[in-house]
Amino acid sequence: MGKTILFSPVGGTDPMSQNNYHDGSMVHICRVYKPDVIYLYMSNEMLEFQRTDNRYLYCLEKLEEKLGFVMEKYIIERPELKEVQRFDDIYRDFGECIKTISAQMEDDDKLILNISSGTPAMKSSLFVMNVLGEYDFTAVQVSTPEKSINEHNHHGYDVELLWEMNEDNNDNFINRCSEAYCPALLNQKKLEMVKRHVDSYDYSAALEILNDTNKGKSTEYTNYLLLAKKRMELDFSVVSKLEKELNIDCTPVKSGDAKKLFEYALSLQIKQKKKEYADFLRALTPIIVDLFEKILHKQCGVNLDDYTRTDNKGARRWNREKLENDNEILNILLNKYSEFSFGYVYSDSIRELIVSKTSDPKLAGTVDSLRNIEEKIRNIAAHQIVSVNDEVIRQKTGFSSLEIMRLIITAFDYTGFNIKRECWNSYDEMNAIIKSKMMI
Repeated sequence: MGKTILFSPVGGTDPMSQNNYHDGSMVHICRVYKPDVIYLYMSNEMLEFQRTDNRYLYCLEKLEEKLGFVMEKYIIERPELKEVQRFDDIYRDFGECIKTISAQMEDDDKLILNISSGTPAMKSSLFVMNVLGEYDFTAVQVSTPEKSINEHNHHGYDVELLWEMNEDNNDNFINRCSEAYCPALLNQKKLEMVKRHVDSYDYSAALEILNDTNKGKSTEYTNYLLLAKKRMELDFSVVSKLEKELNIDCTPVKSGDAKKLFEYALSLQIKQKKKEYADFLRALTPIIVDLFEKILHKQCGVNLDDYTRTDNKGARRWNREKLENDNEILNILLNKYSEFSFGYVYSDSIRELIVSKTSDPKLAGTVDSLRNIEEKIRNIAAHQIVSVNDEVIRQKTGFSSLEIMRLIITAFDYTGFNIKRECWNSYDEMNAIIKSKMMI
């Protein structure tokens, strides 16, 4: 069975009050919880009292005799601590003390913190630690017998007499301990963490925090985050279902091919924003091939289905028989490739068809740039174990990741999908909707 360990600042009404003849908070917690180990944190003033009449250890020893249990008692001495109102210093010191204690604990040990003894800065420090959940402990507060503010009086303190007069020594004493938990503040803190993850498009992490906050129970927030996560995963059936359930519309492009390609491009844009450069590069080839195919059809009137076939693995290959029925298309390919093999359809051959047939120099420049970028970064993304950052991308391609993304957005203008520029902000607009729902 694990040990119960108490960390307790020592305050003005410890160990007992001369005004009401009851336990101070530190002794009262020991009376109720019977800890196996207690750490007493003493400032300069409290140390002086301890050295004068041994009042704190005396009362703990008398309590052990009365209740028949034994505590390991340690004093954390801070003789230099005279400015007991300094929150930052105390918070930092308490953190180090609790970190040290926690490192010595076994898995089944229980740590208790007394948040009712000490100065306001001490109580506040432990309360903030409780709210922030930095450590695994139970925070205990002790109410006063009069349910009002404590008065400190140390003049003529007679610890032995006060122990004899202590009304909490009666067998029918009232337990004034309660375990402090502030779910509203804790939940607000976690919701702010969720919002930060939403802002960084990390919906999986946001969901994990939200599920932890709500003990795994689904909430309206959960469905909003699930919608965003599924959108990032391109799971359109779930996204459509959740949009209807939540009565929101966060996907501006609705038709099949256009929606699929646009949402893929948005996921690529998120990778660029999150500086996930290796994933960004790996995702370029599929979208460039699909974009070029749509552009070729819309701008040049060439439907690849008329010149290709799909093999048993679902890959598109050039069809010799179909190509031989159109000398113009075949000659473009034969002039470009001296040994045209009628193999798989790659972006380079589609680019060649677009450049040969278009009269729009901006379009030709856009597809040329995208194809050159794809060629230069393919090996980096797929075959080399290297650290990829924006500077590496610029050195290899002549473009930054943002400039590459802008080229892709420009390419969409030639697909005929009629995607408005503001649609490219739809993830941020969706995030704003999600965060607006997270109010308590």
